[in-house]
Amino acid sequence: KSSINTIDTVNLNESKYYCYKISVEDACANEGVLSNEGCIMVLNGGNLKRANGLRWNAYGEWPDSVDHYEVFRGTDSVNLAFIANVDNNVRTFVDTNLNDTFLTYCYRVKAVEKDGQYNEFAWSSLLCATQEPLIYIPNAFSPELSEGVNDFFGPKGAFVPLEFKMSIYNRWGQRVYETTQGDPWSGKFADQSYVPDGVYLYIIEKTTANGETY
Repeated sequence: KSSINTIDTVNLNESKYYCYKISVEDACANEGVLSNEGCIMVLNGGNLKRANGLRWNAYGEWPDSVDHYEVFRGTDSVNLAFIANVDNNVRTFVDTNLNDTFLTYCYRVKAVEKDGQYNEFAWSSLLCATQEPLIYIPNAFSPELSEGVNDFFGPKGAFVPLEFKMSIYNRWGQRVYETTQGDPWSGKFADQSYVPDGVYLYIIEKTTANGETY
C-alpha cells in the first residue's frame, strides 16, 4: 500500500515562487530518484482604475505543455468562479467586469494540460485586489427648490463604502447634521425644517475594505 504525506507548511496564498521534487522511499528506507521539478504559478497584479490587472509565470512542467489558462474570481478567497479562458501563450488578464458593490476581488489561475498522457491541471497562488474608491462630492444642491431633483447631499462615485461618517457645519461652526450610516443630507435640521441658503462645511470619513481611511 502506498501513501503520500505532505510536510510543507508554507503559505501558498503568498506571491512567492516555490518548486518541488518528489522521491519514493521503499519499506527498507531506500530512496528512489528524484522526480522532475514542479513549480507553482505565482499570480501578481493589483487594482487599476475600475479594473484589476493580473499576470503570472508560465507553467511548463508537463511533457504535453499547457493547452490554456482559466481565470477564476470571487469576493472572498474560497468561493471562486470561472470568468475567462486565456490562450497558452498569454499570461496576463485585465478584469473590467467589476461591480461597484464589492471593493475586493480574489483571483486564481488554472493551467490546463493539453490532451495527452495525464490531462492534468495546476493552480496558481491566490491574489486579492482592492479597488480604491472613486469619489465625487458635489459643491451645491437644492433640496427645497426642485422636489425630486438634486434633493440630497453626499458623496457619489464607484467602489464607495456603503457606511461612512459625514458631519455638516454652518459658517459659525455649529453642527447641523451628522450620520455614521452613510445617509445623505436632506438639507434639514433635526426638527426637519430646512436650513437657510448659504455656505456649509462638510467632513466625510470613509474606511475601505483594506482598512484605509479617507
